[in-house]
This record gives sequence, structure tokens and C-alpha cells, in this order.
Amino acid sequence: MDKISLAVLNLLEFLNISDYPINPLSVVKKLENSGFHETNIMLSTYSEYSKFSGKSLDYICEKVFNSKDGASAFDIKDNKYLIIYNDAIKNSMRIRFTIAHELGHVLLNHHTESSKNEAFAEAEADLFAQNLLCHPLILKRAKIKDYEQVSKSFKISNHAAKVVLNSTGRIFNQYDHKILDRFYNFVHTKKCKLCHKIFICEDAEACPVCAYRRLEFYHSAENCYQKNYCKEDAENCEKENICESCGKILGKDFRYCPVCKTQSLYFKENILQEWDFK
Repeated sequence: MDKISLAVLNLLEFLNISDYPINPLSVVKKLENSGFHETNIMLSTYSEYSKFSGKSLDYICEKVFNSKDGASAFDIKDNKYLIIYNDAIKNSMRIRFTIAHELGHVLLNHHTESSKNEAFAEAEADLFAQNLLCHPLILKRAKIKDYEQVSKSFKISNHAAKVVLNSTGRIFNQYDHKILDRFYNFVHTKKCKLCHKIFICEDAEACPVCAYRRLEFYHSAENCYQKNYCKEDAENCEKENICESCGKILGKDFRYCPVCKTQSLYFKENILQEWDFK
């Protein structure tokens, strides 16, 4: 597992990825001729291969690549990897997982190391794809337990979401925790169910605008109207808005500390009005 987590971490750091969902198609295209992992990767599709070879799609699936989804291979002569996928598949989530899976074969050196059996290599590639597209430690820390929400936020299938959710109880290594650190904002972004304020706070117990305690995980790719809860007096105030109880520095529209729920300095001094002002 350390090897898989390290491979995922190295990829995320190389491409400076710190938000979900991750698009494996874009990832592979960025890796083309990048020199990452001392590899040269080329991405192609079954339809392109069919046009080039004159073979039917069924023939390609059954006779050439022995897969309806995709495949990867290594050309020793040109020192180049090929990742190819079936673009006739209508399920985009399935295609995303296939590309991530085949990228796992490449970055885990399955094509150049002959010591692993096929079943073990397939299991490793599956784990790589899962950890890249939806890391279980991210779900654990974000407290996401609904597989449909996982599927929507990370753009993976319901089946894959259930598999990842079932693995949130495993032991995580140092590389897993470094992956978690990269997604700090993603993990700790909350939305209030009352006033719909969106904010980032690791230990939030209540909304900093209305003090409502029902918060939910919020994914930044979702569309949400964000009202301006800050009047001009607060926006132009030079002194910091702080929590006088715990000392936390607060946002200019924070009426309460999201951690200890104490009224903010701005709210106490009437620099901020009630959140539902007209």
C-alpha cells in the first residue's frame, strides 16, 4: 500500500493537484512528454485505433486489447507507454476509472516488472485508481458517508463510491496523510444549511454568520448562490475581527466564532448587523 500511496502523492505533487474531482484524461495529457517518472506516455482511443487499423470495434475489444474498457502497453523500442480506452462507452465515470487504472499500471511499473502475477497487478491498479480519484482518508476526514454524495462530488460510479467508503477504516500511512494535507480546503469547506454561508474551518461547530449548528460538506464545483453578508462598515474596518474568547482571527462577515460560537468583535461593536439584514 505504501508504494501505491507514494505513486499517487508524487503524481499529485508533480501536477500541483489539490482539488476534486480529478480528471484522469487531463492528467494523462499533461504527462505526455513531461518526463514524469522517467516515462513517455501517449493517450489514444479505440476509435482512433479502429480508423488506423481498419479493424472493427468488436475485433479490437476481443482480439487486440482483450478488454471492452481499455488497456496499456509499453513499447521497449521507443521507450513509450500507450494508454488506450474505449471512447464508445457512454458512461463517463467508467472511462475515468479505466484511464486512472491503466495509469496505475504505468506508474507502478507493471509493464517493466515481471515478478507480479496478473491478478495482483490488477488489484494494485484498482487501488491506485481509487486513491487517485477518491482517497478514503479524504472521505473519513470530511465525514462523508453517503455513497451518492461521494459519486457526485468525485465523479465516480456508485459502486466505486461504496468500495472507497468501505475502506475508510483501514490503516493509513505517511503518504496518505500527505495526500490529505494537499486537500485541506476541500476537506474543511462547509456550508450552513440555514443562511448558506460557505466557509473553511477545520473545527467548525457552528456557522460564523448565523450561529446555526447544522453544517454540511460543500464541494466547490457545485453551483451555490453566495450572499454578501458583509456591509461596507465591516469591509472597510481596519482593525481585525477576532474572537475575544479563543483569539481566533475571523472573517470580516463573521458574527460568531465557528469553533467556540462566541460573538465576534465586529458583532459586539455593531460593525456587523444581524445576518438577515435587508
